Amino acid sequence: MFLDFFCNVEVKTERTLRNDFTVAHNHKLYQIEEATKASKVIVQDCMDGPMRVTYQGRALRFKEITERPTRENKQPVITKRRKIYTPPVDHPWRRFKIKNPHDDRERFLESQI
Repeated sequence: MFLDFFCNVEVKTERTLRNDFTVAHNHKLYQIEEATKASKVIVQDCMDGPMRVTYQGRALRFKEITERPTRENKQPVITKRRKIYTPPVDHPWRRFKIKNPHDDRERFLESQI
């Protein structure tokens, strides 16, 4: 709050902090040098000089950058396809026969002929 005394005319604008900790303001990019959980920051632009970026009243360190930071290319995660479980021939599941409703219908239609 000490810098507020030196700033006669001040313009405050709320800006979104991107995932790479950059803020766009007046067609320029600024890199926030501190790790913060903020999603929105306040940019205070003094007409007679310095600019400040604050979050919850606390000034954040920043620097102007000419281009956006490069994104790290992550390798895609390769997953193995799971093999479908087929129970052995003598497994208890194989004792039970699942009735197909279409079989009964076919038998009925054959008996009607």
